[in-house]
Amino acid sequence: MKDKFSQQRQFFTAGNSNPTMVTMKTSYSLFILFILFSCNQSNDTKADKSIESTPIGSNATNAISEYQHFISQLDTSNVQTATIAAKKYQELFTNEPPEIKDKAFVIFNAHYERLDRTINALHEKDTTNFDPLISLDASGKALPISEKLKAYNDKLKRNGFEVSSSEGISYIMQDRDFFANWFYSYVSPTMKAYLLQLNKENKEGFGEDAGLIIDPKQFVDRLVWWEDFIKNDTLFILRNEAKERKKDLLTFFVNGMDNSPIVDYATNKINDYYRKAYSYLQDTYPNSETNKVVNPYFKALSTMNNKKASEILNDYKKKGIIFSF
Repeated sequence: MKDKFSQQRQFFTAGNSNPTMVTMKTSYSLFILFILFSCNQSNDTKADKSIESTPIGSNATNAISEYQHFISQLDTSNVQTATIAAKKYQELFTNEPPEIKDKAFVIFNAHYERLDRTINALHEKDTTNFDPLISLDASGKALPISEKLKAYNDKLKRNGFEVSSSEGISYIMQDRDFFANWFYSYVSPTMKAYLLQLNKENKEGFGEDAGLIIDPKQFVDRLVWWEDFIKNDTLFILRNEAKERKKDLLTFFVNGMDNSPIVDYATNKINDYYRKAYSYLQDTYPNSETNKVVNPYFKALSTMNNKKASEILNDYKKKGIIFSF
C-alpha cells in the first residue's frame, strides 16, 4: 500500500499444500487497487449502522437527517460533489459536538467511497490516452500534458482524487489530503488520528505488481499501530473498520503475496523479508497480540515444519483471526 487497498476485495487462494504459496484469483491490477482502498472503506450498510448506534439530541438528529438527505441527492458520477458534500458538512456541523461531527463524517465518507467506485468505472471506460499523467518518455523526461488532461487531473485533485497507475494502467486514486483540508479541525481527536494514519499509509505505499514494497519494519509498526488503536479506542464509531484493516494486514503478513512469498520456492526456507519482519516484531513488540499470533507460525516456518505452519494458519482462519483467502 501506496497503501493500495482496493475498491472491491480481491481474494487470494492457496495454490498448493504449502500455506505460503498464495496465488491470486484476479488480475494483478485489481489486486493493487485492493491494497489502496479496502481497509479504510465503509460500505453503506456499515455507515448506516454506525450512524444509528448512539442516541442523539433532536437538533443534531435534524442536522444528521438533513445531511443524509442532502448526500442522497448528489450525483456520484460527478467528482465535484466531494467538495459540495464537504462544504455542506461544515455548514451544518460547525457548532455540533465531536461525536455528532464524527457521525456526519461517516455519512460523507460513504458518499466519498461511492464516488470513488463510480468515477473509477467511468475512467476505465474512457478511451483518452492518460500516459502523459503517469508515464515518462524513452529518455526519462515528462511527456507534454494537454490542457484537457491538466484540467481533468486538477479537478480530481481539488475534490480528493488523482490519476495514478499500476503496471502501466491508469486509475483514479484517493488523495486523502482532501480530508485534512475539510475535516481534521472538525472531527474528534480519535477520528483525526484514524484519518491521519490512513493518509500516512496511503502515501507510504504497501504493494505493487503482486509483491510487497513496504519496508518489513514499517509493516510491523503499521500492524501494531492498528492493534493499539483498536485496544485504546473501544467506542470509536469506525472501530469495526479499523479491526478489519488490521485483519487485512495480518492476513498478508502471514500469507505473503505471489511475488513476495513467505517461503522461498527453491529452498523451502522462510524468505529474508519475513524473517527480518518477524524478528523485528519479536524484539520490538514482544508483548503485542500480533506477536502472540505470529510467533508460533514463525517458529514452525523457521524449522521448515510446513505442516505445522499450515495447521496454524487453518486454525487462525477458523477463529477469524485472518481472512480465508
